[in-house]
Amino acid sequence: MVTSGPAQTRSFSPLTAAFLVDLVDLITFGPLGIRAGLLLGALAGFVLAPSLGFEKRRWLPALLAGVYCMVPGTAVVPLAAALTGLRLLSAPREPAPPVEGEREEPTGSIDANYRSSWDEDPKRPPD
Repeated sequence: MVTSGPAQTRSFSPLTAAFLVDLVDLITFGPLGIRAGLLLGALAGFVLAPSLGFEKRRWLPALLAGVYCMVPGTAVVPLAAALTGLRLLSAPREPAPPVEGEREEPTGSIDANYRSSWDEDPKRPPD
């Protein structure tokens, strides 16, 4: 998914970037992939690298994406997206921060001065 922040910068989620690399891999299917896969895959990796946190080492994802798009047999299987999806599903999740105005969970203790409304006798005056 493409998102835009306050500075109008665009970033891709890891899964979207993996789908784009798989799309380039599908485009470079067959003999074209052996010749142009490295170049087109490296270009896609170079463009997507900053949005995935590789501002300083853009060459690493570019090289990996180029080799992935060049290797025969990977075009018909969306391997990059599948591996990224598995990694995202297996990552530990942090609990969401509480929303302002939302009640906190009960602690399990009852206040000593607690009185329920159904236990009160309507004829008896309150304490």
